[in-house]
Parts: sequence; structure tokens; C-alpha cells
Amino acid sequence: MAASTAVRALLLHKGEPLSKRAQIAGNLFVVRSGTFKSEVTLKAGATRVLGFHEPGDFMAADTMLGGIPSAERFALQDSTVCAIDIWRLETMAASNPALGTFITRIAAGTLVQAQQAVFALGGLSATGRLAWFLMRISERRRSRGLDPRALSLPLRNQDVGSYLGLSQARIGRLFTALHRSGVISRHDQDIRILDLSRLAELAHLEIGKAAEGLDTALQARTRDKRCPSIVT
Repeated sequence: MAASTAVRALLLHKGEPLSKRAQIAGNLFVVRSGTFKSEVTLKAGATRVLGFHEPGDFMAADTMLGGIPSAERFALQDSTVCAIDIWRLETMAASNPALGTFITRIAAGTLVQAQQAVFALGGLSATGRLAWFLMRISERRRSRGLDPRALSLPLRNQDVGSYLGLSQARIGRLFTALHRSGVISRHDQDIRILDLSRLAELAHLEIGKAAEGLDTALQARTRDKRCPSIVT
């Protein structure tokens, strides 16, 4: 039987929904470049941002992999993803223990991320939430061998506020306060963390440590920007 690849690369332009390029159900997506947001439409017609996805992150509709079937994923800048057929992946995992462990690790890591977010969004002040959000991005950059102080966020204040449960205006004021207090500097989408220790204090240090541990565990996923060569 001829071999057929279970993985394909997709290019999405800024603002484009992932569902326009591929069927979400039945696929696991790995972000190769760019940034995505997951968003759900509520009954009243309003939308809520559920999370952001950077290179190396996974996106899926399958709840076992941490996905939410009703959510849409939008590219926040020109971005690329690897689309992996979940059924083929599970079939291969049945005879490949390492691959099975890899899939389990994805699911477990996604659960830990969700638990952290619930704790942070429910137990921190408005300043603490934004600090936690920035620390989480910083720690993930560190785990990838990048400068943890230099953040580039192609995100609108409205999106960050929706994710953190705060208004767009409140997020703007919080960024300004952090800038004036010397914790960060901000120029459009580029943020520079000037006082990492102070930011960690605002986010509650134990949260920062948990996020760092999570990122270390999840880096067994993939650092290569190429789609993996999975063939059946």
C-alpha cells in the first residue's frame, strides 16, 4: 500500500480562521510560526478569548487534548501550522509507546495549563492577572532559549482583556501603570521587561515557578519549526 503523509503544512493570513483552511474536528494542529487566539461566541453574541497559541503550541477540538469544540482559532498575524490527522496518530501510537507517551503528555500539559489559568484568573487582582500573563509568556520564551525579557505581542488590549476578564480600558491603564513604575517598557507590540523580579512578585512567585515547571515539561513537544515527518 502506498504511503501517505499524516501531516500537512497550512499558511493562514492575519485574521483568518483556522476552520477556513482545514476541518478542525479530527485534527491536531501544531503552531509553526505566528500567533493564534482561541475564541468562543457566547449566547448573547459576545465573544470571549480562551487562550493564545505560540510556536510549539497545540490546538485541537478534541476535549481529550484540551480542546473546546465550539471555539474558533484565528491567526493574529500571518502564521503557519502543521495539521496532524488524530486518527492516524492514534493508530501509530498503538504500536509506538513513545508516541503514545507523547500524546498523553500533550493532554496532561494542557490540563495543567487550564488549571493554572483558572487559579490565576480567579485568585489574582487585575494587576496580578496581567503580570501573570506576561510572566507566562516570558517563561515560555526562556524555555525555548529566547530572551525572556523581550516580548512581542501581536495582541490587542481588547483580546488580552477578554482573556483575563478585564475591560480594554482597564488593560490599557494597567500597562501604563507597569510602564510608569519601571516594571516594563512598551512600544506598540514590543514589550521589554525591565524588572523581572518585581513582575514575578506581582504575579505571585509560586505561580511563576509553576509556569516555569510546566514549560520545561512541555518542551518535549517540539522545537523544530518544520512539520514532523509522520508517515503511514
